[in-house]
Amino acid sequence: MVEFLYVLLLLVLANLGERYRPAWYVVLLLLAATNAGLVLLGAGLLLIPARFLQGPPSPFFVPRVGVVLLATGLVAFLPLLAGVRRTLCALLPLEPDRPVHTTALVYAVYLVGVTAAQFAADVSTQLFRSGVQVTQALLWVQEGFFTAAGLLGVGFPVRRSLAEAQRRLGLTRPTGGHLRLALLTVVGLQAFDFAVSLTWSAVDPVSFQRLQELNRSLFAPLLNPVGALTLGLAAGVGEEILFRGALQPRFGLWLTAALFAIAHTQYALSPALLEVFVIGLVLGLVRNRTSTTTAVLVHALYNTLNVLLWPLWPGSS
Repeated sequence: MVEFLYVLLLLVLANLGERYRPAWYVVLLLLAATNAGLVLLGAGLLLIPARFLQGPPSPFFVPRVGVVLLATGLVAFLPLLAGVRRTLCALLPLEPDRPVHTTALVYAVYLVGVTAAQFAADVSTQLFRSGVQVTQALLWVQEGFFTAAGLLGVGFPVRRSLAEAQRRLGLTRPTGGHLRLALLTVVGLQAFDFAVSLTWSAVDPVSFQRLQELNRSLFAPLLNPVGALTLGLAAGVGEEILFRGALQPRFGLWLTAALFAIAHTQYALSPALLEVFVIGLVLGLVRNRTSTTTAVLVHALYNTLNVLLWPLWPGSS
């Protein structure tokens, strides 16, 4: 929870920095301190044997995680350099001197680095062994953070009013044509999901069944109609406001879809991660051709149906 508040605080300060330079200097200092902390933590995991660390053994207290954190901290310094930002901004619709854009680039590095660290620690196995479950309350907290990050990231309430933030995020009233497109897209995504599951279960049944068991354990509290609706609404609203609403106009379709896939760490390195990337591309295209609101509807209905249709999918029994 503390790290969520810290991320949101920096977004507010970055938006203040768009108008008041001292606020931007504070953000630069905090980002540099965070990067240095990651470097030190990574170096510590490399240099200090796990047996000397207090507490029970942890899969995160291993050298390979230290390497990832060390690299993340070092790479995260790059967007703080004006020359690097100018190079990146030649490839992306970003402005090199905008504090908000710089902060977003650093956050993107953090997301990739933290995910890589979780992969290095085999977080999917740890989740299964620990019996951790996603409750409705936990889901709303996570997706509430995504929503807040999207709103604060585009400048509400520092630089934009709520109405202005909604327009920037693409949250507009869908038309009848948009609703029809949303329904067709959901049907297509469900067919795509079924085809991937059927193919994966036939080609590599061991890894497919492992992920099925993990999902069954992780999302057990949501495998009911109320849970399905909660998962659909929470993820649909929170993830679309952040990824398609706030990030895609600045990071572009492909990079946003990649970050969206990376954020789904429970799938580890598996075909499911590639499937999420494709789904992110589809949602991004929906956002480009209609609005973020339509993408929210597609995402929410797709997730809800995924839970409700779970018994019909390969390997669900």
